[in-house]
Amino acid sequence: MYLFIPDFTMRVLIISLLVAVASAASLAPIYKARDPVENSYLVKIKDDQNIDQFVKKLPALRMSVTKRYKSFNGIAITALPEYISMLQHMPEVEYIEQDGIYKTSVEWGCDRIDQRNLPLDGAMNIYGDGSGAHVYIIDTGLRHTHQEYQGRASYFWDFDVANGGDDCNGHGTHCGGTAAGISVGIATSASLYSVRVLNCIGAGTTANIVAGCDAVTDGGTQPGVASMSLGGGESLAMDSAVERMIAAGYTVSIAAGNDDALACNTSPARVEAALTVGATESNDQRAPYSNFGGCVDIFAPGSDVRSSYNTDDSAYAVLSGTSMACPHVTGVAAVHLGAGTCSNNAACRNKILADATTGVVGNPGIGSPNLLLYCA
Repeated sequence: MYLFIPDFTMRVLIISLLVAVASAASLAPIYKARDPVENSYLVKIKDDQNIDQFVKKLPALRMSVTKRYKSFNGIAITALPEYISMLQHMPEVEYIEQDGIYKTSVEWGCDRIDQRNLPLDGAMNIYGDGSGAHVYIIDTGLRHTHQEYQGRASYFWDFDVANGGDDCNGHGTHCGGTAAGISVGIATSASLYSVRVLNCIGAGTTANIVAGCDAVTDGGTQPGVASMSLGGGESLAMDSAVERMIAAGYTVSIAAGNDDALACNTSPARVEAALTVGATESNDQRAPYSNFGGCVDIFAPGSDVRSSYNTDDSAYAVLSGTSMACPHVTGVAAVHLGAGTCSNNAACRNKILADATTGVVGNPGIGSPNLLLYCA
């Protein structure tokens, strides 16, 4: 049996099909956002259309305009999703895009400390910001006006009184940014203080370092954490100065050193009560330069760390070393101090070591703990 369709009926079907296809083809596309803002959309109006006339139609469609743009012929609107399909059928509309959320790119070290395992997720989500904590960068000084510090950095002590704590090297400014910078750091609301004990080539004497530690012990504000990304040969005097800071209530984090050797042979890294920090690379391997051994307490990101620099108020640099790992621990200590989770070196040290991720550091070195800094 054959089905017979009259010629007229066939023409009607074809015309209807063509109209449907044309209608579907003329629908304005909707582009979805990865992280959408609820009920918020950007609407691109065709360049040959009058945007003012188009906007007048929207209140009747239960839509309101929140922004009008100059960079392209378009607007931002708020509307319930069920009404957006009406926009698709309007001939003036070229496309519709969901409004989306974008975030600053987090430095890999900050990203690493809030998750147990790789790969990185591109964000740092920790429970505090260090508000109320005081961070003493015992180093080459700080560029106090750097944009990362947002007015939170100030001069505290300088072996050269006339210098006023200004950083002519860059090392201290970099460490300060990692500890408490607003976009490259951890304790983003903590107060920062320059304790300048190293000169413009990053070197300093035992006498000046001990004096800087004494200045913090005698005149600093608590709750406080001192960050010491420095080291050298064994010194009983320097060890004693650090121990005195700790006894006064300050948490102290110290770089383990960059000689691929035992940290126990250097001061102040060998101070038992402090938090001595070894460095890891982005693949969680111990950095090949990082010191190791029983005097290392914990590892933290230290290779290819981007942070603030001293050459101008918006300068940044990428540096590597246990000097870069140390201020990660400083920042976490400041977060805990600001939140009241701990109030002194012993409590903060115990908290940081107890929270650390275990067993992920590759080749930590003979005698080293397999602990990686964690805070969430």
